[in-house]
Amino acid sequence: MNNEIWVNERLYTFVESFDTNLCLTYENDSWGTWHILREFISNAIDAVQGDISKVRIISEGGFTYIHDEGSGFSLKFAKRIGASSKKEDPSSIGQFGEGSKLAILTCIRNGIGIKLCSQNWLVIPRVVEMEDQQILFYNIYECESPVSGSIVIVEITEEIRNITENLSSYFLQFNSEACLFGDIARGIFPLVNNMARLYNKGVFIKEIDAVFSYGISLEKLNRDRDLISHGDMAYEIRDIWEKVDNKELIKRLMTIAAHPSDFRSNLIEFYARLYSYNPSAWAEAFTELFGNDACLYSNDIATREAKELGLSVIQFDNGISSILKSGGIRFDSDGLSDEYEFEFAHVSREEKEMIEKLSNLAEMAGFSLPDSIKVFDIYKSNPDILGIYNQDSCQIYLKRDILSDSLENALHVLLHEANHNETKADDVSREFSDSLSRKLARLAIMVSSKLGQVREIEIDNRGIKLPAEVLLSASDMEAVIAVVGNEIIVKVGSYTLDFELMESIIESKVYKRRIILKKSCYIVTLPKEIMEAFRKYPTIKCYIH
Repeated sequence: MNNEIWVNERLYTFVESFDTNLCLTYENDSWGTWHILREFISNAIDAVQGDISKVRIISEGGFTYIHDEGSGFSLKFAKRIGASSKKEDPSSIGQFGEGSKLAILTCIRNGIGIKLCSQNWLVIPRVVEMEDQQILFYNIYECESPVSGSIVIVEITEEIRNITENLSSYFLQFNSEACLFGDIARGIFPLVNNMARLYNKGVFIKEIDAVFSYGISLEKLNRDRDLISHGDMAYEIRDIWEKVDNKELIKRLMTIAAHPSDFRSNLIEFYARLYSYNPSAWAEAFTELFGNDACLYSNDIATREAKELGLSVIQFDNGISSILKSGGIRFDSDGLSDEYEFEFAHVSREEKEMIEKLSNLAEMAGFSLPDSIKVFDIYKSNPDILGIYNQDSCQIYLKRDILSDSLENALHVLLHEANHNETKADDVSREFSDSLSRKLARLAIMVSSKLGQVREIEIDNRGIKLPAEVLLSASDMEAVIAVVGNEIIVKVGSYTLDFELMESIIESKVYKRRIILKKSCYIVTLPKEIMEAFRKYPTIKCYIH
């Protein structure tokens, strides 16, 4: 060991070897090369209260020099590295005195040479084997010419070179011009290599899932200053957005926020509900981004009506929607009746009768209707609209043209809007379709009870083969057959079979015919003229009741 050593053009003389009482294995599983530079550069920044003009980081001769122009610290403190002088200073980056100690240990474990000097002393760490343990010692030197501030000299590796050549990506203090909003302590920054980064007090912590990079300032961190809970991070970022008035940033966030929830579910900006002190800026950004005809989503049916009125509907989470509403952006359900630019005209007696007929049929089908149905000639912005339901006023509007259309087409439009009135649901919702299915089922049952069930009847060479469910007694073995126009009615015991032919073939008449039993099947014998009419149908449908 040399008793004298030149460092920074100063001659240092050996004074003593100091035992730190630290094993080389102390906390050896968490720190790497990045932590070395993070610790020493953070210390340098703290030493000059964040004034990076007083921090020089240069690489030459195989070493990186981290030199701050602070007040430096005494050898007494150097011997106690690990007892931080910054514990009571909330503005400083380091808060866990042993950061420098761990950085030195990491250098030694990775074979990276390191020297530390301040005022008139120099420390060169080394390892001493003692009782099968590797113990950290400091070789301490002194000189007659004190240095300004403090200097850390670290041997260059490829990773160290990469970090020092890209300091602005790791320390916001060296990249403050890139701040998009706020400042290092609480601000929004660009992505780095298309990845969002989180910085605490300006120092890179980790990559995150986010739209932007962020600078925050949390005091309570783990010793390694890299463990921040998802919730704490989210609420810090929410607090930043409360003050944002930059419309371009707001537009970028809203563009992502308008995507489906599964697309943005992992993004930190949408973890905590957003608030804003500048809702007018958000509203202006919304209008510039989506246009004057855009509104906010509230529910499916209101969205359908808004779209039919030519509006575009944008769906956000409750936080952003609430901000925009405070800024004056309307929801799809807000005041849409004012948007109905209808041209109304006098309703004729025939049209009133048609409305009454449609209403009666709708009520027969099980639909409830508003007290009145309004008629319009045309909706100016969309002439193709035939019917509209306004959920706020519970009002159905029908286009005048459909009242002179076929009854089926007009009824189709009214029933569609009536179903909205009843379900308050959108076209594509399950509730909307289920309501129509239930009403159709009730109608089928009602028709069946009045007209009977439809069955396909087989005709053989003697007459009608009765279905198996028709059970007859000995006194029921005679059938009454009535021909009325194109309808043939067969009365068998307590059953009535109602046939409807395509056209009237025979004259109206009533017959009585016997019923025979053939191979366990009842057959109603038919008059010749009816058989001739039935021969065109190997099977024929009828109502049985």
